[in-house]
Amino acid sequence: MYLDRLENGGGQGGTILASNGDAELTGGDEPAATTDDVDEDGAEYANASTDEILDEYHQFATSVLDRSENTVQLHTRYIERLLEHADTPPSRITQDDITDYLCSGGSISNATRMNIIGALRVFFCDFLNRDLMKSFEVS
Repeated sequence: MYLDRLENGGGQGGTILASNGDAELTGGDEPAATTDDVDEDGAEYANASTDEILDEYHQFATSVLDRSENTVQLHTRYIERLLEHADTPPSRITQDDITDYLCSGGSISNATRMNIIGALRVFFCDFLNRDLMKSFEVS
């Protein structure tokens, strides 16, 4: 399933902008995704458990993206926290769910916020082929 994405040009999508030390989360002019914006690829995980999804992502990130084990474990924790916070399958998560999750963490450093957004971008854009993270930047 994830090997097909590699063969079809799946790779790390997007970048996080950090031009100065005063990073802030900004949303684009794009309307927030709704529960009607379900992607066909993301729907394959609609009935999967969080553990199954995270196991598939772990395999994808280590083999296809060639991420280190430490990076994958850290990113997997961020993704798991989002999935638990939203309490909905990845195919139903909206930009509002992500914004709520990012704001629920209390005071976190800009570097941590950038890392979380980057992890979620890889998960949604590269792993699930959902364009959910394009309006999230740190600048």
